[in-house]
Amino acid sequence: MDTNEYYFLKSFLKPKSLSKVLSMREWTSYLGRDAKLALNKFEKEGVLQSANTQEIVTATYSAPKLKKISHNLNLPTSGTKPVLVRRILEVAPNYFNGNSLEHDFLVCSCEGAKQIEAKGKIIKNEMLAAIKLSVHAALNRNFEDAFEPVRKYQLSLPFPSGLGVDWSNYGGSREVFIINNILDDWPLILSEIQPDLKPLVRQGAISMFLWGLKLGDELRKKLANNGTHLDPDCVCRMMLLFAQNKFRIFDAKLKCQELGMPYILKTIRFEGDFCSACEKHRVGDYSLSEVPEIPLADCRCKGGCTISLPEALDMNKITTT
Repeated sequence: MDTNEYYFLKSFLKPKSLSKVLSMREWTSYLGRDAKLALNKFEKEGVLQSANTQEIVTATYSAPKLKKISHNLNLPTSGTKPVLVRRILEVAPNYFNGNSLEHDFLVCSCEGAKQIEAKGKIIKNEMLAAIKLSVHAALNRNFEDAFEPVRKYQLSLPFPSGLGVDWSNYGGSREVFIINNILDDWPLILSEIQPDLKPLVRQGAISMFLWGLKLGDELRKKLANNGTHLDPDCVCRMMLLFAQNKFRIFDAKLKCQELGMPYILKTIRFEGDFCSACEKHRVGDYSLSEVPEIPLADCRCKGGCTISLPEALDMNKITTT
């Protein structure tokens, strides 16, 4: 079972569940395999087993449907689903054969669940090692070594993160700019951070940027008493947002030079409880030379500043004045 197949299995099955019926149509549409070949593949690997007719019917037929079948066969309609199925098969052993249920469905066995759980532990350990190496490489500006594990991981997923992200080419000028900014600059909102904690904040922000994860327990513990009103995750997120917004301003300036026209950036603030500083900048239009530092230096929102800038130029905001 490869990583791709593991994540697909995981989306259908909780390790502790006894059984889970999967439609062969779902398997084949994802794996691009003929139903018979897929069935043989998973039976051979021992990850899944085909169930007998009674198990499949019990799992896939609703109680009302089974009662209707029982009524048509002049059988009692009382009892649980297993009881109804057993009665039907006793008087009509081949009743369900026409539906080719054995070839239309697979049932995850307990053994299969154990294998999926074991595979999950392996993947988790591999991922933790990849994250550690990737972040360490980024801290030393070894960008290719930082980005390659991220590309490999995302491309192994059946549903990669981020809409429209070209993960096969991840790690371009945007990503390099943001990491360099995290390493070289510092936001005013975190001016109260103790100097010896700054490297840890940079490390956490880079980990969030590359892997989209919350801080690990060890790093969170080290940043617990950081001198600000923010928790460790918020502190690192403010560092990351600062670098991302720096890139957006830089990118807007480049595009304005190409167009030969001034540009206005709009700040956007999501609804919610926010401090007086954020209230002033909830929505605003700024020339590129007047955009305030974001996150706002005097923000006191409990969860950190949520003022944001647009990712790309909005042509409607370009002015000729």
